[in-house]
Amino acid sequence: MALMLIIVLIIGFAGIIGNQYASLRRMDDLQRSVKEIEMQLRDLRNKEK
Repeated sequence: MALMLIIVLIIGFAGIIGNQYASLRRMDDLQRSVKEIEMQLRDLRNKEK
């Protein structure tokens, strides 16, 4: 019974870590998109001057 509990805990922790990693990747992608938009807006402002 104790072995089963340990296995369940390990699987649970692995799932949590995997979820955190996936969220981090999504946030990195979002940050990259925001930086690209910022650069495009900066370029547009420089062209208007």
